[in-house]
Amino acid sequence: MSGGVFTVRIAGRQWRVQADIRKTRDDLLEWLGPWASASPGGSQPAANISVETARNAGNETARILWNPQGVDAKLENFSLSADWNAAPWKARLLSRPEYAPAALGAALRMLAMKTVIASDGVVLHASSVRFGGGVLVFAGAAGSGKTAAASRFPPEDRLDADTVFISPQGGWTRVDAPDWTAPSRSAPDASPGLRVKAVVFPRPADGFRIERVSRAKAVKMCIHMPPHGLFPDAPFVQKTIDALARLASDLPPALMFWRLSDDIPALLRDFLASPPSVPLQPPSSAITA
Repeated sequence: MSGGVFTVRIAGRQWRVQADIRKTRDDLLEWLGPWASASPGGSQPAANISVETARNAGNETARILWNPQGVDAKLENFSLSADWNAAPWKARLLSRPEYAPAALGAALRMLAMKTVIASDGVVLHASSVRFGGGVLVFAGAAGSGKTAAASRFPPEDRLDADTVFISPQGGWTRVDAPDWTAPSRSAPDASPGLRVKAVVFPRPADGFRIERVSRAKAVKMCIHMPPHGLFPDAPFVQKTIDALARLASDLPPALMFWRLSDDIPALLRDFLASPPSVPLQPPSSAITA
């Protein structure tokens, strides 16, 4: 094994990672691109990640199992086992040789998820765009139109394609996290510290209209989507529910019914400039999914 120690920026934090992998450190740094630095930074790694390679690694049927200690995931070309409670954080991967960098990226993305949720943030199955001096989030299950809605904005304003990491620090701000399929495709901190202006759930329809969503409904919609819906027994589910409830209270979400012919940026600009038209459910201390 080779690899080495390097620093990677995940979810707004610098992590010292020791990766044992059949790749040189230079190979890893090239693949991770601007996310990583050759500087080890500090004496103790914040995460230890080991990658072993085998031609028959992976499983055609994806399976993700959670337990109080961490996660075991079997994907098509690699598997990942992580111990949430270890200090430093530990992940073990078995990968087909050509997918070893992607396996490392998946472990880093899991680390980003854990970091955000542990800090009372949320991870949404969503796309995001830079809009009006902040970030607009389109959340939804597969096929709901979140990617299509984001595509109506200029390419330079599109940020996240499938998962959005949101921190409560600074009034709900978007934080950066690597794309495990190819972290080098986008630089970290493309929009550092931008506040989330709204969370919108798109729905294909025959005409445009927006309806405010109650806090309880928004939480239920989010908790049954990936990444949460993939592992409903995860030990941090209640923590995630609480964070989603706070997010929905601070940033009243909305359902957006729209057509491909609609000028989404212009219509949403008008919407964000107007007060809520539907009363929100009063805060409750007992919201469950």
